[in-house]
Amino acid sequence: HHPHIGQILASGQDRRSQAVYLISPLYQPGSLNLHLQQRAGAGVSLKWGLQVLDQVLAGLQTAALSNIIHLDIKPQNIVLDGLTNIRIIDWGMSQLHQAGKSVSTVSPGGTKWFASPEQLGATDAAPSTLSDLYGVGALAYWLLTGLAPLRRELETAVSADADLLQVRHLMQAGTRPERADHLTPDVPERLGRLIDQWLSYTPTDRIPHGMDPTAALGWARTALG
Repeated sequence: HHPHIGQILASGQDRRSQAVYLISPLYQPGSLNLHLQQRAGAGVSLKWGLQVLDQVLAGLQTAALSNIIHLDIKPQNIVLDGLTNIRIIDWGMSQLHQAGKSVSTVSPGGTKWFASPEQLGATDAAPSTLSDLYGVGALAYWLLTGLAPLRRELETAVSADADLLQVRHLMQAGTRPERADHLTPDVPERLGRLIDQWLSYTPTDRIPHGMDPTAALGWARTALG
């Protein structure tokens, strides 16, 4: 019942097919991906973009308090409930953590362009709250530049239909996406550095040195300003 997390109104199992189902509201005007289409980047005001990112972080922070990480933050999974409120949906890849370790049966994975290196097996680190921070960084990059992280670099290196394996190889090679403030002049340098930090390939580099990862999402909200 958090204002930035999609609600589940009912659930059950169909007797004939045995299919398990969830019933949730139809949020309008829909996902960021659908609502913005070709307007991500230059068509998004910095103020509105920062509001969206703050609400995403707030929803993830609440989930993290229940030891849940989402692991699939992307424009399709952020829906607008009206024009000023967002909700995070599709928790099908989420994991439940206890004592810092996953107790879920879902294998790590993710969506091309938005999954963290640890989800793709590009590092030895296990998925954590810091993986969701990477996802928010990727969402911020897309929202403010109109491009997903590494898409520009991958299309230059290989092809437009690059798969997850090619994304992982580029990460392992240390190839970094061009900073958001270098691609979009309206993005302040401080914000460009912050997004670049969230997109670090080493999870602990995404937060200040020595910070407890459990504080990552709260720190990120404050850092957005």
